[in-house]
Amino acid sequence: MNAPSLNDLRNGLQPLENGGDDGKMDQIRELLFGDFVQQNTARITALEERMAQMETTMQRGLDALQARCDALSGEFHSDQRSAFDEVARGVTELSERIRKLARD
Repeated sequence: MNAPSLNDLRNGLQPLENGGDDGKMDQIRELLFGDFVQQNTARITALEERMAQMETTMQRGLDALQARCDALSGEFHSDQRSAFDEVARGVTELSERIRKLARD
């Protein structure tokens, strides 16, 4: 069966299950540690909620960072392609000039 609540114990309710000794020990434990356990349970719950919020925030930040990296990578490759195209045009022009000079 469930242990009595702290309020039940404070109001003098004393279950006498299992010969009464176990019930009395449960009451003593509840009186000594009940508030402490409830406070720690509340703290743990609050910490778990905060961690879940932080996980969500971090995931959003990582997703944004990944999107930015992808955009920069695409921009870099585009710039690199443009630079290669420009170098190729320069080499082609230089090749044409060399051919013209060789003919003259």
